Amino acid sequence: MGKYGLKLCLSQGIEYFVSPKLMKDHSIRVLFTLRAGGFSKIPFDSLNLASHVGDDLKDVIRNRMKVADVFSLNPSKMTFCEQVHGSEVRSLPCLGDDIIMDECGQTVAATDALVTGSKDLPIIVLTADCVPIILVEPKRRVISVVHAGWKGSLSEITKRACGEMVSSFGLAPAKILAFFGPAISGSCYEVSKELHDEFVTKFSLDPDHQGGRRHLDLEYINILQLLMAGIGPENVYSARTCTVSDLRCFSYRREGGKTGRMAAIAVLT
Repeated sequence: MGKYGLKLCLSQGIEYFVSPKLMKDHSIRVLFTLRAGGFSKIPFDSLNLASHVGDDLKDVIRNRMKVADVFSLNPSKMTFCEQVHGSEVRSLPCLGDDIIMDECGQTVAATDALVTGSKDLPIIVLTADCVPIILVEPKRRVISVVHAGWKGSLSEITKRACGEMVSSFGLAPAKILAFFGPAISGSCYEVSKELHDEFVTKFSLDPDHQGGRRHLDLEYINILQLLMAGIGPENVYSARTCTVSDLRCFSYRREGGKTGRMAAIAVLT
C-alpha cells in the first residue's frame, strides 16, 4: 500500500478510494468515487456525476451536492473539465471566458487536465474506463487532475500535466506523488492492431507485457510517462481496480456506452 496508499472507504452510502495519510499529514484530499450512493436511475445508477451523458440533470445536481456535503467541498467552486480526449492542460485560476457556469458548478472549456495551487478549489475529472490520475506536490501544495483515455495517453497528457506543475510552480518532479483511480485494465482493453502498434512504437513497449498483441494497459503507459518526467516509482499509488470487471464501477465498455461517470477529486483543504 505504501505511505500514501489508497484505501477503500464508505460514507453515507458513497464508496470511494482515498489517501488518508495525505489528508492527515498535509490537509490535501485525494479521492476517487465509485458508482454507489447517489440518486440516478438505471442505467446511470446511482452516483453519476456527469451532466453530459443523458442522465436527469436534477439527479446529477443532487449527486454532486451529496458529494460536496459528504466531503466538505464548496459546490459552487467544484471545477470540472469539458473533456474532449485531447492533451490540453490548464492552470487555475484562468480567464473567465474559459469557464462555463451552470447549475452543476463550473467547467473549464476544452481541456482534459487541471493544475492549481489555490486553496478550497476542488478540481475534478470524470471517467468510466479512462484513467483518472491525481498528481500532488504535498509540501508546496500543488495538485493536478488528469483524464487519460487512449488519445490523451498517446499524446502524453500525464507527462504534460507534470510539466505544467514543474514549469508554472517551480516544482521538483521527484517530489510529486501520483494516484491512479479505477480504470479499464490491460486484460480487458482490446484495441485494433494499428492502434496497438502505434503505442508499442511510441513508448517502446514489449507487446507481451500488455497482455497480448492487441491489448493496452493505459495505467502502465501513463506510469511510464511519469517515470520519464522524473517521478520515482515509489511515489506512484494505484487503486488497482478494473472498471470493466468490478461492478462497483461505471464502465463505458461493459455497459455499451450508456452509463454514468465516476469522479477523481483533488482539493487543498
